[in-house]
Amino acid sequence: MKKTLKTILCAALALAIAAVLPASSFAGQKLDVPTEYDQQMLTAFWHQEAYDGLSNGEAVYDVHVPEGGYISEDPGEYEGGYYTRLISVLSENDDVGFLSMHFEYSVMGWDGTPYDGGDEEPMMCLTIRPDLYGELDLHGTSLAYMSSPEAGQTHITKVNLDDCTCLGSVRFNEQPFCTEISALGSNSLWRFSALNGAFRKIDFKPSRYSDALNLSAFGNGSIGAFYLSPENPEETTLSAYPKADAVVGWFEDGELVSTELEYVRTEGGSLTAVFGGDADGDGAITITDAVLTMRASMGIIQAANSGMLDVDGSEDIDIADALLIMRFAMGLIG
Repeated sequence: MKKTLKTILCAALALAIAAVLPASSFAGQKLDVPTEYDQQMLTAFWHQEAYDGLSNGEAVYDVHVPEGGYISEDPGEYEGGYYTRLISVLSENDDVGFLSMHFEYSVMGWDGTPYDGGDEEPMMCLTIRPDLYGELDLHGTSLAYMSSPEAGQTHITKVNLDDCTCLGSVRFNEQPFCTEISALGSNSLWRFSALNGAFRKIDFKPSRYSDALNLSAFGNGSIGAFYLSPENPEETTLSAYPKADAVVGWFEDGELVSTELEYVRTEGGSLTAVFGGDADGDGAITITDAVLTMRASMGIIQAANSGMLDVDGSEDIDIADALLIMRFAMGLIG
């Protein structure tokens, strides 16, 4: 009964947070202190190396003002602990606290936009979007809400939000260096968005699903997923982004289930978006495809569609491609 009540509370609070307040409303507000474990996980991420000798925490405050502009508010500096202006702790009482993480904050200043003159220069909020690096690991924390960075903003390579039992909303779109994101272990996840990035592996469990979705990519391409419970409570759109003109489709348990680049899924399962490998064009990946690819790599036969055989994206058809296709056909990968 306790667990059920906690799940209901987590879902309700996460939904209320995201529905009522925009992402910028949380920036810079430190409403309470997170748990000791939350502090440890956040501190570890802020201490990771970013760029130019800065840590991620220091990069948050590495403000670059547009030419001709200025800031009138000191954004502060990283003090070495769990807190930066990108996180806040939301709590309704002494017993329940929830983390919220964003990837931007605002300071007062001027962006250098020309103006018509007058006694005072115009003032406006400047949005600061730090570039962060490495793996973002917040698994097991009290994270309830994560917004998305701007397109191309970060160098984050992996996001782990597993076992964040109160997690309600995750958005992490258009990040060119992030290949994996996982948000398993929450029954409160009413929104999940991981689109137009470099993802090769995505794992999450929509709140209305009995089983998780485990997604992966095989070949020269990437994947994405979008779920929004209030809008489509039992639908998840899976997206495939080929990097060459070679798409076979979505496979489940070795069987082709869809040839669509955007596949609407209504239940959990393990699926693989296959970009290439179907050398004989029969809609399946078999040992025959591996043999044909091997022969093509040796110049014995001419490949009709080289993009279909170049599954590792090296722009060459070689033995490595044949071995990858062989392993996929045997169920060793994917």
